[in-house]
Amino acid sequence: MEKSFYVDANIFIFAYGNDENIGERCRKIINLVIERKIIVFTSVLTFDEFFYQIKKLKGYENALLASNLFLNLKNTTLLF
Repeated sequence: MEKSFYVDANIFIFAYGNDENIGERCRKIINLVIERKIIVFTSVLTFDEFFYQIKKLKGYENALLASNLFLNLKNTTLLF
């Protein structure tokens, strides 16, 4: 059985917007989700904060692209 975790916005923000060690560790977590080794839960507020921070860091177009990746991430449940 896969383990499940609640993930806040920082994991997604650092995974997309940080090229340093912390970003790499966050990308490893996202890869575990993609590989179906873990299941994650997050909230619509996480999505809102993720979009806002990526827009601030990388611009509107990048935020739209990143948001599409976020919303289509398998093994992730968005809580309302």
